[in-house]
Amino acid sequence: FFLQKDKEYRSFTKIQEDIQVILRHLWIQRTLLGFCSLIVLWIVLLDLSKKITEPIRMLSSSLRYVKYGEWDKIQIPKMRFSKNNEIRQLVSSFEDMVEGMKEKEKMSTVLNKVVSKEIAQEILKGDVHLGGEEKEVTMLFADIRGFTQLTQNMAPHDIIQLLNTCMTKLSQAIEENKGVIDKYLGDGVMALYGAPVAYKESPLCAVISAMQMISILNKWDEERVKLGEISLNIGVGIHTGTVCAGNMGAQNRLNYTVIGSHVNMASRLCYAAGPGEILITEDTYLHPCVQENIEVEDKGQMSFKGFDEKKQVYKVVGVKDKK
Repeated sequence: FFLQKDKEYRSFTKIQEDIQVILRHLWIQRTLLGFCSLIVLWIVLLDLSKKITEPIRMLSSSLRYVKYGEWDKIQIPKMRFSKNNEIRQLVSSFEDMVEGMKEKEKMSTVLNKVVSKEIAQEILKGDVHLGGEEKEVTMLFADIRGFTQLTQNMAPHDIIQLLNTCMTKLSQAIEENKGVIDKYLGDGVMALYGAPVAYKESPLCAVISAMQMISILNKWDEERVKLGEISLNIGVGIHTGTVCAGNMGAQNRLNYTVIGSHVNMASRLCYAAGPGEILITEDTYLHPCVQENIEVEDKGQMSFKGFDEKKQVYKVVGVKDKK
């Protein structure tokens, strides 16, 4: 009987040990499965995190290039999401913004070559419309004396090249003194001082521009004469008055300019100026900034076509010595 009992007890003990081994194996497998699941989950989360953070990091890095207009350095993230979500929408909006800014900059670059920077900025504001406003503006007209006769034997291509070089030099003097080029008039140029942006020293800036234009062309002329090329001289007329300044033309093609009798006066004064001569009206000279800084010679009363009354005119001699 006891032997039978002992045998049964050993069998029971054996079963218990086998169960213990099985439970231990199950625990180990469960632990390994849990650990593997954590690794798989970590890998999935890491990949998901990269999908989210990599585009944002790339966009953040590209923003500083947008600030300085370095378009070639901007990188648009390649989306790894198959569905449309917030990150994809963010990248798409950023790409649209960059393309829009590039297009606007391209348009601005083209406009700056066609019109002055100040006028281009007015156009790009998007609120351009027909009409204008009254402004006191100083107008400068400069014209090459005897240009048609001087260039009668030149080829058209050479004439255009000569004009382009000359106008580039004149434009430099205008823009360096807050002037705005209204238009090129064949062998002449019309510039505005005080429009579209008004400032008190506009008459003085116009006179300084004219003197610089004469100086620049004189130096260039010396080089040309040494090379046996034709000599160029300009006459300049400057007048200040109230004009209508704004966008003129048709709804689909506008041109920022000024109109009025004072514009015609400045033009007439230019044609009355001799080679290398700068003529200004009393309206320009009486501005304190001009009287205090510019030396002039009294030319007396002059008559101009289209004007009933004579106009007091002065010839610019130079800058006053304030010692």
